[in-house]
Amino acid sequence: MADHSSKTQDVFNFAKQVLVGGVSGSARLNAALGRPLILTHGDGCRLTDVDGRTYIDYNLSHGATFLGHNHPGIRKAIQQALDMGVICAYETEYHSRLAAKICEIIPCAEQVRFANSGTEATLAALRLAPSPAGKSSSNSRGISTGCTITWSGTHTASPATSSPRIPTFPMKWIRPAFRRRSRSMSW
Repeated sequence: MADHSSKTQDVFNFAKQVLVGGVSGSARLNAALGRPLILTHGDGCRLTDVDGRTYIDYNLSHGATFLGHNHPGIRKAIQQALDMGVICAYETEYHSRLAAKICEIIPCAEQVRFANSGTEATLAALRLAPSPAGKSSSNSRGISTGCTITWSGTHTASPATSSPRIPTFPMKWIRPAFRRRSRSMSW
């Protein structure tokens, strides 16, 4: 089904020379097509590939574009960040404003810790969770409950024999910890 004369195929052939598997993330390789979609732009719910074909985006960039591509409010916020000088690795007033909004929306959230990835957020949650042996974590500093909300990644319990692309977690330790916590948490 692949059109081997398309610009998409040409770009993919080049990408295979410099990117492992020809993609920068394994989930981007579309098994049905045998290659990734290689896009030029998105607008609203539509994506356009390098050959000019248009698609409806049901993936939403794994949640990152749930307001659609090229949304005016997002563009305005990005422009505001650019005008501020793209302050990375430092605090701004917007961090605490967003945290306050999250605490308002999620009543059981008393405080927020932002993370750069689902992995970082999961590791922070595990540091807050009680140990499998029932000992309190030396890192918890009196924090009794923790909640991790992540927009990226999938946290899946899977057997050790599963695909190496799917992370495996010691669910035999994690499930009891969350069961103990859930009894004391009010939702």
